[in-house]
Amino acid sequence: LFQGVSPDTLQIFAQSIGASQSQVMQSYIKLAANNRSVLKRMLQRKEIAGFQTDIQRTLAQFITSNARAAAKNYHWGEVLKATNDIPKELGDVKDEAVRLKEYMETAKEEAGALRGLLFIQFLGGSVASAITNATQPMMMTFPWLAQFGGATKAAAQLTRASKIALGGTSMEPALKAAMDRATKEGIVAPHEVAGLYAESIRNFGSNMAVRRGLKIWGSMFSLAEGFNRRITFVAAYRTAVEQNMADPYEFATRAIAETQGVYNRGNRPNWARGAVGATLFTFKQYSVAYVEMLNRLPAKQKAVALAVLVLASGLQGLPGADDLEDVIDTIAESLGYSFNSKKQLREWAARTLGDTAGGLLTHGFSALPGVPIDVQARLGLGNLIPGTALLKRSETDKSRDVMEFFGPAGSQAQSFVDAFSAAQEGNTAEIFKAGVPLAIKNALKGLDMEQSGFYKDMKGRRVIDVDTYDALMKGIGFQPQKVAKQTRVVQDMQQDINLAKDVEASLVERMARGIVEHDPEALQKARVELFLWNQRNPEARIGIKPSQVQQRVKQMNMTRERS
Repeated sequence: LFQGVSPDTLQIFAQSIGASQSQVMQSYIKLAANNRSVLKRMLQRKEIAGFQTDIQRTLAQFITSNARAAAKNYHWGEVLKATNDIPKELGDVKDEAVRLKEYMETAKEEAGALRGLLFIQFLGGSVASAITNATQPMMMTFPWLAQFGGATKAAAQLTRASKIALGGTSMEPALKAAMDRATKEGIVAPHEVAGLYAESIRNFGSNMAVRRGLKIWGSMFSLAEGFNRRITFVAAYRTAVEQNMADPYEFATRAIAETQGVYNRGNRPNWARGAVGATLFTFKQYSVAYVEMLNRLPAKQKAVALAVLVLASGLQGLPGADDLEDVIDTIAESLGYSFNSKKQLREWAARTLGDTAGGLLTHGFSALPGVPIDVQARLGLGNLIPGTALLKRSETDKSRDVMEFFGPAGSQAQSFVDAFSAAQEGNTAEIFKAGVPLAIKNALKGLDMEQSGFYKDMKGRRVIDVDTYDALMKGIGFQPQKVAKQTRVVQDMQQDINLAKDVEASLVERMARGIVEHDPEALQKARVELFLWNQRNPEARIGIKPSQVQQRVKQMNMTRERS
């Protein structure tokens, strides 16, 4: 009867009703024995079995639905009172609270199957994603705990807590009791509750092998999440004891909420509600939680948090840094200047501090000599607002910026388009590569690097020579540092080239139009703008030959039949 039901599922259910696991099993067996014949007699006359044979799904559904109902019955009075107690003088605050209350009354999770698919495609199976996730105590818990006793004590507490989280040392009795309570209440292992909910709805079918495979596929990320919460709980609990706080358990649970995120429906912004909003919000919770935490920290701890972020990802990893650079470049290009913010910052840092210190300042510790991988993009928060490069003249691929608005769902849609295009061409290998999860794509890329001895770009062109270690790092999801450095240089050069080509094409078009339309004033204006461009941008001079203009004039004078 209980084949396939995990001990954790039974334990959660048993604790929720105040019984032991053996009592739960015995009760279910008696219930099945007593009711099976009655249900069969009542319903099988219509060829309906009358009972569910999938015990694991049924039990998961029973637990989650009853837990949801019990939680609502227990807390809904407080929700109503809190909403009604908001004074009218606060304006739309009460309206917002009412809308949130109404949103929380609907129990159904939006676009659960699609968001689960996105997790499988982009985070599942990825060693690099799990390792990156495991840095959250350093990135968030450390500066937050530094409010209570200073940065040195916070670092010491996290170091000691990591040994416990990894199972290296034992806990004192009071801490162990608190940890057991936090485990039962779903504070340090919320992914178990999420797994229980996923089991109850079965978005990906009932095949046991498939379900077990998906559980293994997401296990590394779940382990990292559990590690983050255990280390945070232990460090915060001991900090509270050291600071003689009245309720160390409450402080530790608050620390987890502040630094590890609250991933329930009630903690989503208004635009992230509903199937579309929830999909667009996928994988955005961390960046939102970080910015909110940063905003709440005192000035001194803000500086600590930003220092840690700069050490990890450089100035270009600061919140919104990429977005700000896109805005600056857009304005500069619109005013007739060839300006590349990323390149200017990197060159300034190198001139001022030298290559080593300058690289550390702009791209974090992974830019230091001897560090084999690049983590700036993974740990940085530079790109908070999607599509900020859409209006740049140097941005030739506007579709990439449009896809940014749709987040991972847009990337997945692009993968489907690539797979369809490959199918039309009869390219079986590319169909497979386009459709598989990112972790498998990285593994295939690493294998190709090992076999060929060099890194290829998206068009299959040789970029830089690599060794076995580089291939291994790429295989688990990290970009080799030498590849990342080369890519940054090429991207900067390409931005300058794209801008110059766009300006040149625009001026040629305007000159030709002035000739065709017999408008000498327009022709002269285009020539003046060419002169001003070359004067403003001596390193990106544009030379337009008369033959270019003549060729464009010829094309403009052709009819459709002649062309």
